[in-house]
Amino acid sequence: MPDLRTRLAVTPVTTIQQPDDALFRGIIAQLFADRGLHIPEEALVFVSSRIERSYYNAERIVEAIDRFAIAERLRLTMPTIRRALGEGGLIDHRGAA
Repeated sequence: MPDLRTRLAVTPVTTIQQPDDALFRGIIAQLFADRGLHIPEEALVFVSSRIERSYYNAERIVEAIDRFAIAERLRLTMPTIRRALGEGGLIDHRGAA
């Protein structure tokens, strides 16, 4: 065990910071694209400004919106996204997820 502690002690450590606005919108757009979906720019700004800024949360929100749209048989539009976030309890009255 002392050898393992020594090796771990010299291992570089880095922290991944939260993404800035442009990167976060890009992440969300890519998550939708990975599902074969295109999110309108207006909707991208709407979503990115109303959810917690984390990679995990972006994945969770995109999945929830996609599931909602499939279940309701709706296209990915602003009204669909608003309903998905609101009815799913994914944003509170102040807009944060």
